[in-house]
Order: sequence, then C-alpha cells, then structure tokens
Amino acid sequence: MPRHRLQFAWRTDKGRVRAHNEDAVQVDPDSRLVVIADGIGGASAGEVASDFATQTVSDCFNAGKSLPEDKDEARQRAEEAVEAANRFIWDAARTSPRYAGMGTTVVAGYAGPDWLVFAHVGDSRLYRLRDGQIEQLTRDHSL
Repeated sequence: MPRHRLQFAWRTDKGRVRAHNEDAVQVDPDSRLVVIADGIGGASAGEVASDFATQTVSDCFNAGKSLPEDKDEARQRAEEAVEAANRFIWDAARTSPRYAGMGTTVVAGYAGPDWLVFAHVGDSRLYRLRDGQIEQLTRDHSL
C-alpha cells in the first residue's frame, strides 16, 4: 500500500479548434493506475483511439495479476501495456476503413509504496505536484 495518500483529479476540454473532445481517462484508485490519452486531432477516429488506449493499457496492466510492489516490474508492466495498446490501435486502423489513420498519445502512471513509474508516447504530459511545486516528469515525443 502507498505510504502517501493519493489524490486523483483530471479535466478534459475539446479546446477551441475541434468540434468534439478526443480525450479519454481511466483512473483506478484500487490498482493505483492512471491512464490518459488524447486522440490525434484531425486524424480519423481520434476519440476511438484514445478510448482504445486507456482501456487496453488498464486491462493489460491489471490482467489478473497482483499489483506490482517492485519498481522494475511495474515499469516493465506499464511499458508492455502501452505497447499492447499501440498494437491494438495499429491493427484496428489497418483492418477497418473507418479507423484508418487513427492515433493517440498516452500517459500511464502507477504509484508504488514510495515511487511512481510511468510510460508514455506522444506529447501528453505527466506532472507531479509536491509541496506546492509542479514538476514536468515526461518529455514530449514530437517533431
């Protein structure tokens, strides 16, 4: 169990350019896992891709396993879950014309007893708020 009390909060917004929101959030306080995805705007089915990503990462991370208490195991599991989501989205986009070209960013974070691991792809960011200070933990994957 975490030594620190965890608080989860999120807000999504479609912004000023898009007609609809392509964000998806999966928060599971019991498993201490948070997954956030932002469908690639302008691409086909971004909202579908972000939903696929959050659900697949959560399902793969938790897949009938006990919660990891080791940081290395948790990091590996988070990375494998993000890779599984990528394969799922890639396959759906390749095999279904209505999903052709879809894509999303994703950030997954898992809180251990006194540590945090994360895996991410794209330019969605993970920040930590501690003692009134905000620190960006991820680096954007963008050109």
